[in-house]
Amino acid sequence: MDSESHPHLEFFGRAKDAAVREVFINTFIIVILTMAGVVITCSISAYSFARMKWRDRDLMFALLLSSMMLPYAVTLIPSFIGWSKSGLTNTFVPLIAPA
Repeated sequence: MDSESHPHLEFFGRAKDAAVREVFINTFIIVILTMAGVVITCSISAYSFARMKWRDRDLMFALLLSSMMLPYAVTLIPSFIGWSKSGLTNTFVPLIAPA
């Protein structure tokens, strides 16, 4: 067996060379913006469904629930096609905007 297959502390030193800081910052940006978007949009829609009376509210609530029941794999390819046609692949926008 070669020494690469066993864990050693020297591998942690190599991780610093792999741009860990950049990966951490990118992840932090995506998580913070996504969480903010989810809190804002969910709060607004929950208030609207719970407290306001408007036409076709029950229909929209049923559509919201049915969209939540779809497996992610069903919407994966159509989402990719939409984002690639808009030219936003390889950006943070497709990761943050669905929130």
